[in-house]
Amino acid sequence: MRQRFFPASIATPLMIACLMATISATPIQAGGIALLVIDGDSYPAQQAIAAADLPAGIRVHLFTHEALLADRQAESVIRSADVVLVDVMMSELSRYLIDHDLVGDRPVFALRGSRDDEALRRAGFRFDPEIQKYFHYLSVANLVNLIRRIAHVGLDPTIEYGEAMVLPTLGIHHPRAPVAFESYPSYLNWYRQRPGFDPAAPRLGLIFYAAALVPGQVEAIDHLIDRLETSGFSVTACFGKDSEVLNKLLRSEDGAPRVDLVLAFSLKFYSAINAELKSGVAALGVPVINAINLYSQTNDQWRDSPVGISPFDLVWTVANPELSGAVEPTPVSGKIETADPATGQRLYVHQSIDETIQRLIPRLKQWVRLQRKPNADKRVAILFYNHAQGKQNIGASYLNVFRSLQHILERLRREGYRVPEDIPLDEGSLRDLILATARNIGSWAPGELQRMIELGQVV
Repeated sequence: MRQRFFPASIATPLMIACLMATISATPIQAGGIALLVIDGDSYPAQQAIAAADLPAGIRVHLFTHEALLADRQAESVIRSADVVLVDVMMSELSRYLIDHDLVGDRPVFALRGSRDDEALRRAGFRFDPEIQKYFHYLSVANLVNLIRRIAHVGLDPTIEYGEAMVLPTLGIHHPRAPVAFESYPSYLNWYRQRPGFDPAAPRLGLIFYAAALVPGQVEAIDHLIDRLETSGFSVTACFGKDSEVLNKLLRSEDGAPRVDLVLAFSLKFYSAINAELKSGVAALGVPVINAINLYSQTNDQWRDSPVGISPFDLVWTVANPELSGAVEPTPVSGKIETADPATGQRLYVHQSIDETIQRLIPRLKQWVRLQRKPNADKRVAILFYNHAQGKQNIGASYLNVFRSLQHILERLRREGYRVPEDIPLDEGSLRDLILATARNIGSWAPGELQRMIELGQVV
């Protein structure tokens, strides 16, 4: 019967990391464990290495994808490792092992799923549910026991380890709460007792992935919650699968929304093409704002880039959420590079982008104001494309502008917006109205411009 092992101090300062981990920039002892993770998980991984308390002869070598490309010793270190652990969700990590013929006969464990698990199995990767459980419930404590279990199995059977601790995969987080809440009523009971609670405050739902609740990432989430609360919002910060958060936490038993709007870090990998998620967003019926955590770039690289978000990331950060109805894509956090003070190991942690949060908060308040304002009192501007100037250039990539306007105006009228009754909404009448009063006139046709002005009602 193995004894459970829980490290005496998960928060062991990184200054002692040099006793248990090595870095790629200095000569490294062969053998041991190679751990390949995405850069966002490098900080908790390094904390776990420092706290694992392995025998002096067993080393854990940590690599991100960037480190693999930059370190000339990386290939030889991984080749000599007794066991390899790799987060195959990032295909570049598994591809590096395959391209450099680094799988071989020794154990290479996949820490979670990939786009094609079967192909990786054929290549020699092992998908062990018991090993993956540690990474699925990501925490420093679970990473410590993962490392110790791998060391026990592959290097020294006298090393003790604990089983993976099952953590909530759906719940509500708050930086001042002692634990995560697994139901909305229990969270609300606690939240109402906090100093300064205002039942009339606008209610904001924040959605993010459970994997962000680790050191190096959760701090940015907590900072955002604090900023929102300081600005007058009551915040319900939910983690878990998108559709479950929408249907189980942000809606009451009778289907009513528990929030006035949503700020979503999620909705990135599933979209409206997923029927369950599509119905969840529609049933919630509140604005969903697309919060972006930068992935490929550091915050400073994004700030300095003339392009902004890299084209590689646009599909999942902007396009997929847009299909779900998420609007106003806004980078509110990203990664910054730091280093382990003891070893010099390059690590990455998440950090808020304060200047975009500062611009976003007033807009969130305006969205709430619009939610509470009667439709008849709202003023709506509809913009359409007319470039270059001319009668036949009112279009948008072959979109039927006039019929689209007909559908939009009919819906607005049904929803209680003030659409003048004397304006016919059929496609032909709208076309004639726009061509007569709302199109660009080129400087080469001053007479045409004068005729439009004389008709009156020119936009």
